[in-house]
Amino acid sequence: MKNVLAISFVSCCILVSGCGKLSAIEDQAEVATAAGDVMSSFDESSGTEGGFALLEAPLLQSGGACFSTALLSSCSDKTRTRTFEDCTIGLVNTLNGTVTLSFSETGCAMNIAGNSVTRTADFTLTAPRGTLTVSAPGGGQVITRTADGFTYRVGGMKRVLKTSSGVTVADVETKTLGDITVTGTSRANRVMNGGSIEIKHVTRDYTAVLTPNNLAWTAGCVCAVSGTLTGTVTGAQSSDDVVVEMTGCGTAKITANGISEDVKLDRCGATS
Repeated sequence: MKNVLAISFVSCCILVSGCGKLSAIEDQAEVATAAGDVMSSFDESSGTEGGFALLEAPLLQSGGACFSTALLSSCSDKTRTRTFEDCTIGLVNTLNGTVTLSFSETGCAMNIAGNSVTRTADFTLTAPRGTLTVSAPGGGQVITRTADGFTYRVGGMKRVLKTSSGVTVADVETKTLGDITVTGTSRANRVMNGGSIEIKHVTRDYTAVLTPNNLAWTAGCVCAVSGTLTGTVTGAQSSDDVVVEMTGCGTAKITANGISEDVKLDRCGATS
């Protein structure tokens, strides 16, 4: 099984061990990772049961001081913020920046239809071999409560990976082209359907567009454990159908151009 870390396969190569040219299936594994980021970012706007008490757990659970020191602030002016100040992830990686949750309602509530929360990220992970910068151009991610659940819109998520000398290795932009529908009020009964997710790999010149199909969570996982994302990956000279099938908590099988590969999405792991 190919191990795709939370900071993406390319990030793992540069920040941890170095690597050569990516194969076609590894490109598709990056697509699966970006889709996993969309799912976990939705979950990050939820509590320990995924019920919108707001916890930024998946990234922090990768280890180090960030888990215990970068606590989410109390509600102030409809806003809650998590601030990272040189906190450590792993042995040598440091994290700086913020994740901000901006609510439509006083008290940071998400109790009735029409209430919404917008999540914006602005942080940098620094390691000996480079940096990974995460930002929210286009407004970040917006979750709006409905009578039956929620809608989920990604105005923009951007991840830029650079070597220690400042060379851009990967520039991946993610947004939704249509709102995603989410039913259920916690991980135990959450199901995601419809809409479409565009994942654009600027540096490698390809774009994937995926639609969630019955992505279902379970109480112990921050991402879906079953269901699929289906669509196409289009490059400069080719276009392939792609299917990302969730096979368990943090695991998926991606099929593209007649080739299937099992991948592990570390950002989609079990809850603590």
